[in-house]
Amino acid sequence: MLVRSSNQKDNLPTDRQAEVLYPGEVSCKYLRRIDVQEEEQLDTIEGAFGALDALNLNVPVEYTPEVFV
Repeated sequence: MLVRSSNQKDNLPTDRQAEVLYPGEVSCKYLRRIDVQEEEQLDTIEGAFGALDALNLNVPVEYTPEVFV
């Protein structure tokens, strides 16, 4: 769980891995890649794509634990 510290500005993300705070929807057409921290998450993401009928997005899902350090 991430918690915002009292000295952290409201316009900054609570997680340093987060790149954007956006108040509305962002189209999935801008999604270039999904990085996961654990190998088990690969199946979870692929399953979500299937459930959302989003497999035609052709977005790579990569096991890259190093980006979560």
